[in-house]
Amino acid sequence: MNSENTAYMFSEHSDREAMLQMIDGFRITQAIYVAAKLGIADLLKDGQKHCDELGAKTNIKSDSMYRLLRALSSLGIFSETDDRCFQLTSRGVYLQSHVPHSLHTMALTKGELMYPIWNNLLQSIKAGETGSEYLYGMDFYQYCQEKSGVPKLFDEWMTTETEIEKEAIVEAYDFSSIKTIVDVGGGEGRLLAAILQKNPNLKGILLEMPHLIKAASNLLEQSGVTERCELKDTDILKSIPTRGDILIMKHIVENWQDDLATVVLQNCYQAMNEGDILLVCESVIHSGNEPSITKLRDLAGFVITSGKERTAQEYRQLLEKTGFRMDSIIPTRGNIDIIKAIK
Repeated sequence: MNSENTAYMFSEHSDREAMLQMIDGFRITQAIYVAAKLGIADLLKDGQKHCDELGAKTNIKSDSMYRLLRALSSLGIFSETDDRCFQLTSRGVYLQSHVPHSLHTMALTKGELMYPIWNNLLQSIKAGETGSEYLYGMDFYQYCQEKSGVPKLFDEWMTTETEIEKEAIVEAYDFSSIKTIVDVGGGEGRLLAAILQKNPNLKGILLEMPHLIKAASNLLEQSGVTERCELKDTDILKSIPTRGDILIMKHIVENWQDDLATVVLQNCYQAMNEGDILLVCESVIHSGNEPSITKLRDLAGFVITSGKERTAQEYRQLLEKTGFRMDSIIPTRGNIDIIKAIK
């Protein structure tokens, strides 16, 4: 066999192996979820432990624990040291529950909340309804509110995402010349708090549903920005009851198809003066076939929330439809972009 054929066979074999890994992705998701649910990374934070000890602390048989951790060690999440003893790796550290940029809550959410819904992707594609509607008879957010224990898990996951993204947004955009910023649907206020902390002359207004206002009040107080921040109970699908020099939204427009996204943008437009700025912080879909978390998130929007990610052109059209002019798209070091629009 000549070298050209050898190279071709190696390439073919590599592509097949890559496909096998992708097909096996469900095993990896669930194995990581179980390790997160059992709190293994937290148990190993002070050093290696034997499977007997880990099993005793989690009420799991030692042999079952060993088989789980051996499999995850092959993925670089744990490392087997002495016989049936395991320790954390630099990758596995992020499964701890209380470390900077922890992925513990994300692993729980993906394995516990998202996994059953994704099993209905084919039904979603065929019927045009979300997997949540097919599985639970209600949309995802309604399910999160009604199912015991789920709201806390979902809110913790959103908190994890915001912790990572807020730093990227604050670094990428200069708010220093702004007097008042309005965070539309800002959750617990983590992004707003980070912006206010970096800009001591800036005042903020948080618009959110009543059940999140109390949590936001506590967080803003802990952040030391309460005196510069006003909180307002608001249903952003009905109106935006205040204005500022800048309105900012993070992961809001992407939650809906164009009809409801247009309603929110129109409400923002009505609350703004000519020349005011709207910042839409979301992931923009780029052309090409490179690996893209955003394209997978778009598919997640289809099966979970009926929302969608958009290309730059789609954002431009949506904004122009509601009276805005898209000024620019500002990339950040995180998996999020800042779409700047002007009334």
